[in-house]
Parts: sequence; structure tokens; C-alpha cells
Amino acid sequence: TSQVSVQNPSLATFISAFAFYLVVSAIIFSVFCAVRRKKQHIYAPRTGAVLYCRRAEPVYESTSFSWIAATCKVDGDAIYRVAGPDAAMFMHSLRSGMQIFIAFAVIALPTLLAVDIDSRGESQSLDRLTMSNIEDYDGRVWAHVVMFTAFS
Repeated sequence: TSQVSVQNPSLATFISAFAFYLVVSAIIFSVFCAVRRKKQHIYAPRTGAVLYCRRAEPVYESTSFSWIAATCKVDGDAIYRVAGPDAAMFMHSLRSGMQIFIAFAVIALPTLLAVDIDSRGESQSLDRLTMSNIEDYDGRVWAHVVMFTAFS
């Protein structure tokens, strides 16, 4: 039996896991996009319902990815009127979570990556970007404490 020598096991593990999750996600997303059009009574049950004496209008075009932009554009009152309070609260929490994540990521990623990077070059690949590069006595650990406290 021949053994393959891996130069960097952490990078190989990351790439193999990333590829697997990417393929699985693409398959699930493709199935969702295909089924969404064929089973509208499941994925858009109240689109044809008559509420408040008028027919509900679809809030997005029927292309594959148009629903992503529609989640940001659609009004909360329209969601409440068409799909009810549960859907309106879900969309509100989805939008709020997305806005909070984007704001925190813009602040945290550049800061923490700059703090964590191993400038001595002793670590390899992805290990260079982890918190394990910070020594116990190093003051850079306070960046993690401040970010954790602020974002919590």
C-alpha cells in the first residue's frame, strides 16, 4: 500500500470539508429551487389566498434567485397581510440577524485577523490565523475579550 504524504493536514482537512459541504449545500439548494416552483401550495401557501377582500400579489419574480433580493425589499406589512404574523416576525428576525452579522463581520474580521496572524511565520496555513498564536502574556488577547464583550 502506498501512503500519500500530506504537507499541510489542516489545510487538506479544511478543503475536503469545505468541498463536501459546498456540494451538499448546492444539491439541497437546487432541489429547493426546483420544488419551489412545482409545489407552490407548500412553499407559498397563501399566495392565492383571498385576504382582506383582495388577492395577494407575489412579491418576487419567478426566477431562481429573485427571492433572495425580495427578502430585503418586501415590506413587513405586506408579509403580515399575506402570510400572517409568524411570517412577518420571521422575516423581521431574518433581516435583523443579517444586518447585525454584516456589521459585526465588517468590524471583527479585519481586527481579529490582524491580531491573530502569526507574524513570525512559525505556524503553517490556517494555523497562522488562529487565536493559538497569541501567547498568554501577550496583550493581543484583549482584542478577543473586548470583541466578545461588545458583540455579546
